[in-house]
Amino acid sequence: MIPHDWKLSYGLRQLATLFGDRPMVDLVIGAKACRPNPALLPLEFLIGNWATIGTHPAAPGVELPGRTSFAWTENGAFLIMHSETDHKDFPDGMAIFASDNALGVITMCWFDERGISRLCGVRASERAVQWHHDDPNFMQRLTITADPNGQRMTSKGKMAQNGGDWGDDLSQVFIRQ
Repeated sequence: MIPHDWKLSYGLRQLATLFGDRPMVDLVIGAKACRPNPALLPLEFLIGNWATIGTHPAAPGVELPGRTSFAWTENGAFLIMHSETDHKDFPDGMAIFASDNALGVITMCWFDERGISRLCGVRASERAVQWHHDDPNFMQRLTITADPNGQRMTSKGKMAQNGGDWGDDLSQVFIRQ
């Protein structure tokens, strides 16, 4: 019998339902790697479901409600983010956060409903994370900072196009659900 205290990812739980008592290591390729990644622990404050309200210079005076979730995947080997905004001009997206322990870096791989994907460098500190996309044609920076009680976060986005000046991008308030 599979112990109830196993912290299995969604996919592994599905397999456990299908295959019962058989050892998971025999059923899932790479199952031993489904373990917490210590390099990603500074991002732990993000974990959870968040209601968001945002602003963007492309929609002046318009509040942009939405939702964002952050969750460990593969038992903590990676962090996954899903986001959506209730406005037709702002895409739903997802991202995977991963690390390179030899280089000491965290990277976010973004993909959205428009088919746009971006690799972003990530810096994390206590209750704050920043990611940046450095394509000279479209540069972005986003910083998320959590309140000390962990129930609210704020983000501030900046962008620059074609080597121009930096201006405001999407900024949001996150409320833990």
